[in-house]
Amino acid sequence: MGLLQLKGLNLILSVCFFLGSIVISIFYDISWYNWFQSLTENITLVALVITVPFLSLPIAKGSYETSLTSFYEKYVKSEASYLGFTTFLSYLLALFVNIAAVPLVFELVDTQYRKYPLRITAAAVTRGFTAATIWAPNVISMGIILHYLPVAWHELVFGAIMLSFVALLAGFILEHPTFSYYKVKNFNESYIEWKKIWELLFTGSLLIGGILILSRLLELSVVAVVPLVSLTFPVLWALGKKRKEILMPEFKKYFFSLPRFNREVVIFTAAGCFAQAVSASSFDQVITNIISFLDFLPLSIFNLGILLLIILSSVAGIHPIISVTVLITAINPSLTGLSLQSFCYLLLAGWSLGIAVSPVGTCNVLTAARLNEEAGRVGTLGNLKYSVIVSFFVAVLLSLLPQM
Repeated sequence: MGLLQLKGLNLILSVCFFLGSIVISIFYDISWYNWFQSLTENITLVALVITVPFLSLPIAKGSYETSLTSFYEKYVKSEASYLGFTTFLSYLLALFVNIAAVPLVFELVDTQYRKYPLRITAAAVTRGFTAATIWAPNVISMGIILHYLPVAWHELVFGAIMLSFVALLAGFILEHPTFSYYKVKNFNESYIEWKKIWELLFTGSLLIGGILILSRLLELSVVAVVPLVSLTFPVLWALGKKRKEILMPEFKKYFFSLPRFNREVVIFTAAGCFAQAVSASSFDQVITNIISFLDFLPLSIFNLGILLLIILSSVAGIHPIISVTVLITAINPSLTGLSLQSFCYLLLAGWSLGIAVSPVGTCNVLTAARLNEEAGRVGTLGNLKYSVIVSFFVAVLLSLLPQM
């Protein structure tokens, strides 16, 4: 049924991945047992996708709206400050609750975003969210990297945070020349309940720290820990707040929302089948030999080419799930001059920039719906220049610091 929910290139590519995995299995005489086993190759990633939305419960039910609205009314007086604070809010919430951050941002700044140009709100929400995906442990991009490559989240987190700051800074600077410096007057300034602001920050820090500590103590990948935390953390939060009455209604709401993840499940399964078939055959060596012809290129050009490939395929409607999975399977980072960590940064940045411009990406679709705009305008037209410019910075940075 999930296959029927796919459209366009994502449908075509998913079918091609399924058929390609069958053809490779037959041609290289891979057992059918191994092929059927490949259907579960991405099962941990599927678990990540369908459990993370439940993490939004503490933020949605924590009564933070009033405090954040008061904060905006007192401190956000111009387009520059609005862009900065809203971008940071989107970035912060994405670290906690993944894609649920987008509707939450609009709920939290409901009385503010209508005062400013649409393009600034769209840039703040989408760029804040996508920058966070470079290093957040609960996003699918990080899950794919940790699933396919022999690297741990704590080995990537510092460098990935630095890249996310580069993206945030570039996003702000690009909008700076268009700012109006007319100050917006807020006539309803109210008392800021700082306790709630600090509680929000503490809740998020506790979540991120808990994931890291459990991963180290249990000696499990972050990909395996996040689904467990996604289901238990909101329950513990509700019990700690003595609000257990909200759990059953929220569980029911979450349970009935699961069918909407069919599309992602099909894409992950198709990509996993193809990757498993390629790795179990000698076909991966054919792809590696093709990639090796790029050795003569300067490292910065190679990096830029990979980033632009992900960005342009996203513009064409191909989900980064597909392009990044293929690149992980196809490229041996040792042949490019990149360290394993730098290769991971390259793909994480590519994913972030790719979903920023995707006309079918969930972040852009949700943002466009709230702004009564088209996703192509919000994402592709609004963020294409941003994504290309950031890709230049990332390409050069990773070439100068190949062991980053």
